[in-house]
Amino acid sequence: MRARVYHLPDTLCSWPWQPQTNPHYRAAQAESVAWLESFRPFTTDTQSAFNGYDFSLLTSMAFPQMTFEKLRGGCDLMHTFFALDDYTDELNGAGVKALCDIAMDAIDNPDQVRPEVDYVIGEIARQIWKRVSHNAPKGSRKRFVTTWRTHLDSVVQQAERRAKGYVCTLEEYIDARRDNIGTSPTFTFMEMALGLDLPREVAQHPAVVSL
Repeated sequence: MRARVYHLPDTLCSWPWQPQTNPHYRAAQAESVAWLESFRPFTTDTQSAFNGYDFSLLTSMAFPQMTFEKLRGGCDLMHTFFALDDYTDELNGAGVKALCDIAMDAIDNPDQVRPEVDYVIGEIARQIWKRVSHNAPKGSRKRFVTTWRTHLDSVVQQAERRAKGYVCTLEEYIDARRDNIGTSPTFTFMEMALGLDLPREVAQHPAVVSL
């Protein structure tokens, strides 16, 4: 039986706009990577994998006009997603639930330094939230907490399905993946970084949510 071959189009070859990179890219990258690595969160293999990615470039291209401070927060958020994903990949459903509870409590209580017995992801999450929420509008801060919980719940669901060997339908996979890759917290971070204080009826309008 012949193997199927899927050809992925080069979407950027005909992209009508010139891509931009935030001028603070390298400085924000250096600070954010040094911050994350100060926790010594990874094994040798995971550190090698982390070194092969450039989440700061992704962030800098997504937010080309952000200030250094805001861009640094975005880089930290992307690095936090990677660390959380790495830790949860190695745990069963109960372990992932315990870790995600710690990551949620850290957001709920950003002024309380995490106990040393915690997973390090708790202190990582606490520090980033304390940094990015500073001077952010109240409405967007509240929405970030809500979307962070949704993200963590989807990570727990993913672990439970993995443990059971459950194979998602395409629709189930897309719905779950939208949450467990951190889409909603990222959008809400952008809202905070831009200083937008959107009314709830605007942020949660069906047309906006469907987009």
